Amino acid sequence: MKALFFILVAFLLSSAAAISQTEKIEVQGSVIINSALSVTPPNISTNVLSFSFLERNLTFRQNTNFDFNVSLQSAGAVADWLSFSAFNFTIAPSGQRNVTVFVSVPETAPGVYKGNITANSIKIPVTLTVTDKYGLQSSVDAQPSSIVAGQNITITATITKALLGKINETEGTIPVVSTYIITKGTTVILQFNKTSNVQDFVTESFNVKIPNNATSGKYKVTLSAQHLDKKTVSSASFFVGKNSALGRILASLFSIFG
Repeated sequence: MKALFFILVAFLLSSAAAISQTEKIEVQGSVIINSALSVTPPNISTNVLSFSFLERNLTFRQNTNFDFNVSLQSAGAVADWLSFSAFNFTIAPSGQRNVTVFVSVPETAPGVYKGNITANSIKIPVTLTVTDKYGLQSSVDAQPSSIVAGQNITITATITKALLGKINETEGTIPVVSTYIITKGTTVILQFNKTSNVQDFVTESFNVKIPNNATSGKYKVTLSAQHLDKKTVSSASFFVGKNSALGRILASLFSIFG
């Protein structure tokens, strides 16, 4: 029994030494590696816009013969901007696990914001450069160009995030609030709002019914899209004929001759 006891103690001590050794951190080139746990990519660094959100994927791999528990934490100036699809998870022997990092950038001033993600003893640097070197562009169209009262008009709009200066790219999506206003002269016929998530650009279409009692004449749809202090305005015209024989004739003539 004593021999068995000493064998068991020796085994436990050797296992503890092996586990302790697997926790040693080494740096090889630009890749941060733990002899038991590694992560790809080794850092997160990108240009972002104020009041935007993006996702990044991290792949964790372990090379031990036992289940490996991983715990994620964030620190630094960007700590409150980061969350994860899993904060605590277990990787099977010689397995891997993909985790999504959700980055929610608040309304903040341009600048470089740094922090890190800690996975057990590994630190993954995070550098987010907030820029305001961008603008919005838009276009809007109304089809068909001529209808009679009571029919639908299809409004198609495209909103584009345009980068300025030396900024080649930014990651993430911005929420753009769009206001659509249909008018005849100075009279507002219809108004509605929509929020769209714009990464590079977004195209959206709506069918809008013109009231049965709408009077004949030229109408205009105006799009005003805004993200923070960035704004774009565009418009398109269409003709509405009264819901009568004469109105239908006028609508047909407008569609031909404009």
